[in-house]
Amino acid sequence: RCYHHASRRHMPVNKRAREEPEEESIEKRLVNLIVRIGDRSIADLNSHLRGLAAALTAELPTSRTLIYDTILDCVRGLQPKAPIYGALCGLLAANPQGEPDGVVAADIVAQLGRELQEALDVHATFSIRAFCRFAIELANARVASVDSALALLETLLAVTAEPGVLPARAEWFACVVLDSLALGGEVFTRDAPERSAALLGAVRAYAATRGADALSAPALLLPYGG
Repeated sequence: RCYHHASRRHMPVNKRAREEPEEESIEKRLVNLIVRIGDRSIADLNSHLRGLAAALTAELPTSRTLIYDTILDCVRGLQPKAPIYGALCGLLAANPQGEPDGVVAADIVAQLGRELQEALDVHATFSIRAFCRFAIELANARVASVDSALALLETLLAVTAEPGVLPARAEWFACVVLDSLALGGEVFTRDAPERSAALLGAVRAYAATRGADALSAPALLLPYGG
């Protein structure tokens, strides 16, 4: 009996790993695949994305929540990879094996909307910026509509016209809108040229109303030795 316990204490790590529940191993594998996509090289990124999309599509019936949650966690924490995750969602939505048309896209957009609203409610600036950028990437990938993406940016820019809005708050939202416009500029000008031009014009009009103090550098930004 003592030998039996000792043998389990000294069991090789790889053997213990093999004894992990199969479901847990599958979940870890899916999370790792999603998190690491695009990390090593972008040379074969298209083929890697298609392979990952095929693997995730097969797991959607049993791991839908895990997949969507992981993608949005990555969008929040790995913001430079937002275009990659937008493209991945586009592939998932375009090849919904066994799913009615539009269901995957609707699920992703709905979950993003909930996450963004929660971030706005608690003023989580890092998450707001990440989710706005991702919304534009979803429009680029034809997962979200261009009209809905522009409506989001119009709503955010409306903050600048709120009575008594703090200048820092107004400028921050204007910068988020400008950043997002840069990401979706090609699609916006192609699919909704008049609306996107009006939005850009509104940003320029807001910039023109800023006082001279806003144009001066903060005290922390001084030349070396100044």
